[in-house]
Amino acid sequence: MSDVAQITEADMLEAVQNRLRDKIEEYNETNCWFDDDPLPTRDDPGHFLFACSVSPVDGNFNQEDQLGGSRCMLQESSGFIITPMRRYEVDYPQTADEVMVAAPDDAIIKKWKPAILNALLIDRSSAGVVTAWEPTTAAGLLMLTDSIKAVTSGRPKRHQEWPILYCTMVFSCGFRWKI
Repeated sequence: MSDVAQITEADMLEAVQNRLRDKIEEYNETNCWFDDDPLPTRDDPGHFLFACSVSPVDGNFNQEDQLGGSRCMLQESSGFIITPMRRYEVDYPQTADEVMVAAPDDAIIKKWKPAILNALLIDRSSAGVVTAWEPTTAAGLLMLTDSIKAVTSGRPKRHQEWPILYCTMVFSCGFRWKI
């Protein structure tokens, strides 16, 4: 499969969100959402134990690709930020160690970061063959001009107002604009 579809940035972000919800059973429509800011700034963080936001990053257009006015070749080097969040109990003095790595099954570094990397970078066939995950359209065309790559990962931090530990994970990818 080598044909690449023309898509919008929203198509790319929806594919990422759907993949997270599909591959990480704890993520669903209430705790895996789009946000313009990687760390939501709304008044109430909600009543989740764990969640993640999907946010766009700034992109770049290759001006050389635009020579001749070909709208079919407008490509953007872009990406997205995934921000996994894990609530900790305010009335139970959990240490950063407990919330980040030592908690039994849901520490941010122990469970959520590897699960997100696995969901977005790896595709396992039913025969056990491991390849890069490549989102496709309903017609079977590739959505991206290059594969998703992990770029940076922020250290876990405590939110200043909410009882939440979070980190940011930046990924890059490229796509052809449907305009």
